[in-house]
Amino acid sequence: MRALGPKSENLRTQEYIKLLAAHQSQIYAYILSMVVNYTEADEIMQETSMAMWKNFDRFEQGSDFLAWSTTIAYYQVLTFRRDRKRDSKVKFSDKFLFELKDRAPARLDLTNKRTEKLLECVKKLEKGDRELIELRYWQNLRARNIAERLNTGVRNVYYNLSRIQDLLVRCVRRSLAQEEL
Repeated sequence: MRALGPKSENLRTQEYIKLLAAHQSQIYAYILSMVVNYTEADEIMQETSMAMWKNFDRFEQGSDFLAWSTTIAYYQVLTFRRDRKRDSKVKFSDKFLFELKDRAPARLDLTNKRTEKLLECVKKLEKGDRELIELRYWQNLRARNIAERLNTGVRNVYYNLSRIQDLLVRCVRRSLAQEEL
């Protein structure tokens, strides 16, 4: 690594932190898709973050950080698998992981788009429907608890959740289709 002045080093650190924060959940999801074990994924994410920092001077500003970082993550997964071959809970072949390596970033990008559209669609819901979704998915309440809170029947809660989920699915699909035009 070439020596940088304190100001340049500080800017480089800030840029790395900014990019990592923006893409960390995607990188973690990519790793988790290959090991399917949270403990292993946590460890590999730490190793990946350190490897990315060590090699950040090789990252070309303005290029695709997610593609760069998932490539590093891929090799960290392979290293982890090699070092812990007999301990790993799920045994994917190296060929399968290689196939997954190139497909995962595009799938992660699509997942992020869907999540964005879903949040936009939730905002468009009527107040009562939005409240029901928030109780169920943001507060993680069970239907029974929601029914008690809203003074209604459990069947009514299930019916309305199903109806709202259908609305949201159609809204997300419509939004994604419009974006493609």
